[in-house]
Amino acid sequence: EAINTYKYKNKYASFNGVKNHFIRKDDQIYLQIAGLDEKKHYKYALFHDNKKIYSDNVNESIIEVPRDNISNNDGKIVSKLYNSNNRVVSEYTFYLNAPEVSDLKIISPDDNYETNYDDLTVKYEGGDNATTMNVKLYSVEKKNKVLNTMTVPFNKDNITIPATLFKENTSYILELTAAYQDYNEIGKKAKIKINIYDKAKTKPVYVNKNYTFSNDNVEIILSSDTPNAKIYYTLDGSKPTENSLEYTEPFIIKGNTTIKTYASRKNYYDSEINVYDYHMKVKNLVIYLSPSNQWNNYGVKEAGFTTEKDQMNKLTDYIEKNLKEAGVVVYRNKPNAVGGMNTWMYESNIHKSDLHFAIHSNASLEHKAHGIEIYVDKQTSPSLSIASNIYKNLYEIYPYKDEISNRGVKFAEGSLGEVNEDFVKCGTLIEIAYHDNYNDASWIVNNKEEIAKNISDSILNFYQIK
Repeated sequence: EAINTYKYKNKYASFNGVKNHFIRKDDQIYLQIAGLDEKKHYKYALFHDNKKIYSDNVNESIIEVPRDNISNNDGKIVSKLYNSNNRVVSEYTFYLNAPEVSDLKIISPDDNYETNYDDLTVKYEGGDNATTMNVKLYSVEKKNKVLNTMTVPFNKDNITIPATLFKENTSYILELTAAYQDYNEIGKKAKIKINIYDKAKTKPVYVNKNYTFSNDNVEIILSSDTPNAKIYYTLDGSKPTENSLEYTEPFIIKGNTTIKTYASRKNYYDSEINVYDYHMKVKNLVIYLSPSNQWNNYGVKEAGFTTEKDQMNKLTDYIEKNLKEAGVVVYRNKPNAVGGMNTWMYESNIHKSDLHFAIHSNASLEHKAHGIEIYVDKQTSPSLSIASNIYKNLYEIYPYKDEISNRGVKFAEGSLGEVNEDFVKCGTLIEIAYHDNYNDASWIVNNKEEIAKNISDSILNFYQIK
């Protein structure tokens, strides 16, 4: 058995031992008394679940506890030392036949993690033999102040901490303690810092078919890119609420119909209300294609990527061909046109294009990012639905999927001219992967026809062109 040594300062005798003292099935049980004065009378008692199970006088500095007297009391045993006035002067805890919990390590999230207000799932390894997991949230500013706690049965791989334990815009030290029963004092601990920001906003609702002109008897699918969001809608022009129709499956609309809809999720702010005013009429689809003119924006040479202008224009050649073969009226920018973007937007408006589609590839400062993203102006922009459908379908064939690469639909809020509602009626800009990432650049170079077909099919399907 392990025994700590230290300089004795107390005027009374005291137990001398380590806190996490485990006594196995066949071990002898010893208690050591430091500072024992033979002229003074001491006694000790053992407690299990706050019930006295054994007591005796202290006659020597090392006491052998009769095993038979306590053998039926597995678990936490508290030893109390009493002076002649029957006052407790020292306590020592040991653990009889209790399994030792293995070290605990938090795998995710990383230390100093930043996230919006929501339930937080923490993944870890270790904690073998634990039966409970204790959670403590400490103040970062006042490190010893516990702001909230929670104890749950131990789960081998992860724990989900409900958002109700957090406050928005607050930083915490999150401490996990894996323990056997309620023996937290000998449990194994792991901690990280987390930063909880305000609630995220539920992503807006988009539709699967164009609404400015549409075929009759069209099947409508409502979607939000926020997982597990509930979608509510109306068909009579009224404002949707949580008491409105809840979307559960596609539905058919016949004749002119106004769909108003929003999405909601627990611990999130509600999305904006999006309005889709369906008009059943026939119209020739007009699209303005605007590939990048960035001639000096080079990609990964080893992947065969030349410049963004070169690669995006070659990709657009295939998109233009596919759309024209389907009967779409297509206009296209001249990369070297005087006035650049201003000229392209002017031409797009002159031709009354139903969609202004800018086509680019991406790059990052550290040349480590990958994935696809697509831009519209606002959450209520007319281009939200077509952009969402293009993105969703293209990401399905993207070969390097992970959490980071799924960059999704982003909102420029006036910062991108070719999607700005003040400049074009229905504009979206796609970043088709990262040309400074070898894998992304190779994918673009070697799969232009497949990428173009996927995008073209998304456009034709959305506008109901066979």
